[in-house]
Order: sequence, then structure tokens, then C-alpha cells
Amino acid sequence: MNLKFKSSLNVLDLMCILKEISKFIGNSYLNNVYQLSNSFFIFRFRGDLRGDLVFEAGKRLNLTGYDFEKPKQPPSFCTFLRRMLNRRRLLKVSQHDFDRIAIFTFNSNFSLIFEFLGEGNLLLLDPSNIILRVLHPKKMRDRILTVNEIYKPPPLRGFNPLETTVEKLQPSFLSFDGKLVSAMSRFLNLSGELSMEICTRCGLNISSKASTLRREDLEAILLELKALFKSVGEGCLNPQIILKDERPISVIPFDFTIYNGYDAIYFDDYNSAVDEYFMRLHRYEAIHIREKVRSEVLGRFKAVLEDQLSRIKRFKDEAKRYRIWGNLIMNNLYNLQRIFQTVSSIVNSGVDWKLFFERLKNDLPNNLKKIIYSFNVKDKILHVKLNGEVIPLRINISPAMNASRYFNMAKELEGKAERARVAMDNVKSKIEVEVEHALRKVMVKPLNVKSVARRKRRWYENYLWFISSENFLVVAGRDASQNEALVRKWMNSDDIFVHADIHGGPATIILCKGRKPSEETIFEAAQMAVSFSKAWPLRFESASAYWVFGSQVSKKPPSGEYLSRGAFMIYGKRNYVKNIPLRVAVGIAFTEDVPHLISGPPSAISKHAELHSVLAPGSLSLELIFKKLKLNFLSKSDEKLKPFLKKLNVDDFRRLLPKGGFRIESKM
Repeated sequence: MNLKFKSSLNVLDLMCILKEISKFIGNSYLNNVYQLSNSFFIFRFRGDLRGDLVFEAGKRLNLTGYDFEKPKQPPSFCTFLRRMLNRRRLLKVSQHDFDRIAIFTFNSNFSLIFEFLGEGNLLLLDPSNIILRVLHPKKMRDRILTVNEIYKPPPLRGFNPLETTVEKLQPSFLSFDGKLVSAMSRFLNLSGELSMEICTRCGLNISSKASTLRREDLEAILLELKALFKSVGEGCLNPQIILKDERPISVIPFDFTIYNGYDAIYFDDYNSAVDEYFMRLHRYEAIHIREKVRSEVLGRFKAVLEDQLSRIKRFKDEAKRYRIWGNLIMNNLYNLQRIFQTVSSIVNSGVDWKLFFERLKNDLPNNLKKIIYSFNVKDKILHVKLNGEVIPLRINISPAMNASRYFNMAKELEGKAERARVAMDNVKSKIEVEVEHALRKVMVKPLNVKSVARRKRRWYENYLWFISSENFLVVAGRDASQNEALVRKWMNSDDIFVHADIHGGPATIILCKGRKPSEETIFEAAQMAVSFSKAWPLRFESASAYWVFGSQVSKKPPSGEYLSRGAFMIYGKRNYVKNIPLRVAVGIAFTEDVPHLISGPPSAISKHAELHSVLAPGSLSLELIFKKLKLNFLSKSDEKLKPFLKKLNVDDFRRLLPKGGFRIESKM
């Protein structure tokens, strides 16, 4: 059986992916869009679906646990998607018909269409299904994908196997002059992998002629297909990556008969399996793609590099020859000086230049005659032969000066060779830049692995919050806008409102839900109120706060007065808590087995956190405190927690801590 590696998701894969994503839609909204290459997009969601969705045109669509290098300047297509979709709520995720087309519907009926046909495509539609933007504009026989056209999905290839019958399907198979697998691909819109798996499960030969298929065989194919898709609907999955010689060749949602005997890696969910499969595939493909791109770029610079290499070689060869000549002259300087004395005498006698060389040979002794080789009358150059080298010498300067001249020429040529080498290195650097630029168009750069959040995010996690020692939820605003929202939307009349007895502090609310908190919870809420007030950057060691019931807080100002945003009127008696130490604890807690950072009063955090440290106002910067705390947590954590801690950055701590400087009070 000829098994090819999977390069794109099939219909079944897409169905599994979308079913898992649908679990996390809820109150999710699109936070941002990134276009990393011509065909690679990331859609960042926040809310119940909190994570990054990868769309690789024509290949895959899945939640990813990887982070990627983002471009500094987004392409215009990406910018348009951001402008139209950012902050829009995701309402529905669906699959069109029985095809490789996913539809994400947002509020106001804007839709994103993810197509996997051919090279893939991405389209944004308005509420009337008019195309607002399309990644790859196309005009085809049966539809037009251009801006301002009504979006028309491609006609279904063949029949929907979940709806068709044997009676409808059999005539097409019987009249098809080809193999069974090809017929299943054409008439049931199945990938080669799915076709082979169904045939194997039904005990059919994949190489047999489609026209020889019996009615009962066709019935078995349809029943097996429906059973597969029923397994997806019921969530009966066993996600896995299939390996051959340690190389990934496929990713499947449950066990496939055709892969019996192959090695496999198993996953808890199909999104994770697909994500890891394509990243592993990316690593194998990256080597081939890089070499291909490098070869293309090198082809454009080939003539320049060859010319520079030729020049460097020529300069070095000539410099080497001139140094040899200079050294030979200096090694034979005595004999050459005697020859030049005779030359000088002949020249001074006024001899005809045409007779100069004959006269020189006659006047020199036999041992010196063997040195002279020829004479250039026009340029007045005497050629001498030393150790097999014929060396031109100017007769108007001394032999030593001739040697010096050759040494200078060698030095100048060596300089030219070095400058040519530097120029060639610059070209090579330019080639690398060109290669990287070209690679960015076709490849993405994964930076590190991060966890895809599966924990449902609560409404209060956008605020400052903690769970008190008595398990009361205490929430505080980060700014005036959040203070306003807390009091207006979330505070009831029997809740407790706490505020620092200093201007510039958060509105802090104990959500009572019919229970009565003790002084311990009130103190903890008051400690948060003062610690996140202006008292912290002023380095107060302690401060006071007051508390009242929610019924005593109003946004209605006295007649003729105005309340700014985040300000409130307090009516009735205020209950004061004095001399509260300014302290904030930072810790690691688990919710639904997912680790996350928490902060708040030390007495509350110590009860709920696996690890924590207590901070007080001080002079250390947030960046330095972050490094110290991270190292402290890493030194005391187990292996399960370390991957989470290693991915923390200073911004994670910035959201949880007061503004100002710090000192570490204690470590636990």
C-alpha cells in the first residue's frame, strides 16, 4: 500500500478540529490578527476561547501551543482584517456542507471563510455575503472570488456520503473507468488516506476497478463512513501522530487500520495533535525549503560572486609573483648592481638603443651574461632571468629600487584582494538577508512552546482579584474605568465596598452573595485597597482604609456637583481599619489543573497558592523583582510546574503588582 504523508487536513480532520473549538466559543472575541507569511495567519482569541488559532492556507486550521515571530509591519490584508474584526465576538463555528471549508461567524453577521481547496484561501464577508477581502482573488468557471462579488462556495465534489444512498451513488461508480480509491475521491469527496482506510475496513482491494464494485460493497463503504463520522460526533477520539522511521507521516483522530504496526504519539485532543504534527512537518520541510530558496537567491548573485572570486585570485597571484621577484632581486643584488654599472657606462657612451643589448652582452663577463635575458628598446626595460623567473627591471633606477617597487606593487594588490574579499562578504551578507526575506514569505519562525489555555476565564480576571481566607471573592479596579464598571455592574447593596483612606486607590468590593464576612476578610480587602493605592509608590509602610455596605455607595452627586469617572459618594457611617501594612503576595495557583499567577494579601495568597513570595514597598524595579521571584519559584517548583514558570515574562507580573518599587519581605 502506497502511503503518502499528509500535507493538509481532510474533511474528517476539519470536522474534529471545529468540534473541539466549538466547546470554547462562549463569550470569546477576536483580539488580534497576525499575517506571518503569504499563507500563514494567527487569530488571537480572548474570552472562553483563549488562545491562538493558526490558519495555514491549504494546509491546516487549529489552536496552537506555539508562539511565532511576528512581523513588525502587518501586510495590508492583515490590517484590513484587524480593522473589521478586532473585538468582534465569535458566535458560531461551522463546516460548509461536506467540504473542507470552515466558517467563523462573528457578531453583526461578518464571516471569515477558511478554504482548503488547492492552495487554500481566506475571505472576509459582510452580512450580505459580499466579499470584502480575499487572500487569493480568482475567476473560475463556476464562481468568482473577488471583492464586491457575492461569495459562492464551490459545488460539492460528488455526493455527501452522510446523506446519499446506494441507488444514487452506484451508477457513478459503475461508469467510472478507474480504480476504486480514485472513484471514492471523486464521488465521495474523500482524501486518499480516508479512501484507503474505508477500503481496508471493508476488506476491499484499493487497486480494484470501481466498475466492478458490488452493491453490498458500496453499502459497506457508506456504513463505514457514517460510523467514522458518528465517532467524531460522539467524541470517541484517540488523537495521534503516525511515524515512519521517526518521521511524521500523518495525524489522525482515532486508530486507522492502514497504520497498524506504525509508531504513534498520542494526544489528549485533536487540536494538539494537529498542531504538533504540522510543526514537526515544518522542521523537516524547513531544511529543503531553505536550500531551495538559497539556491534561487544565489542564482541571482552568481555572476557577481564569480567575478569577485576571480579578481581576488588574480590579485593574490600577482602579489605573490611580485614578492617573489622582489626577493630574487634582493638575493642577487650584488650581481645585478654589477650589471647595472655596465648598463650605465653603455648608456653614457651614447650607444644606439638598437645595439644596446648586443653591446651589453659583449661587455659583461660570462657569469653575468647568463643572467640577462632580453631588452625592450621602446620601454627601456631589461629582462633578467633568476631561478627560472624572467623579471623586468627598469634601467633608470637601481636594482634595489626595482625590488622596492615590486614589494610596493605586491602590497597594493594584497590590499585590493582584501577589499574585494570584504566586498564579497558584503554580498554574502546581502544574500543571507535576501534568503531570510524570501523565507519569511513562505515560512514562519516558531519561537517557543506555550500552553494553549483550556481553563475557562472568569469575568473578574480582567480586574485585580483574590479569594480571601474565608473563600470570598474580592475584586478591585485597575483604573477609574474599571472602578466605575465594578460599582455599577457587579456590586450589590449587601456587598462590602472598601477604599484606602487616601486619594488615588482602587474601588475594592467583597462579593458576599448572602454571606457575612468576618474581620479577617475585611482586613484582607483593606490591605489590597491600600497596597494598590498611591501609598505604595510613596513607600508608606502602613495606611488606613474604610469600608461601607454597597447600599451606602452612590454615583449620584449632591445637587449642583459633578462626580468624575471612578468617583463615588459615600453616605452614612464609614468603618475604619487602621495601620494596615502595605504588603502584596505573588503566588502560583491551579484552577482546573492549569497553573496561573495570583496576587493579593499574604494571608489569602498563602492559603491558595502552591508557592508565593511577599513584597513590600521598596527601591527595586519591577524588572529586577520579576527576575528574583522567577528564580525563587523555579528553585522550589517541581518538574510539572517549571515549563509554566519558564514562560513567564515581566508583563505577567506587571498586571498583578502595584505601581512603584519593591523589596522582598519573605519567600515561601
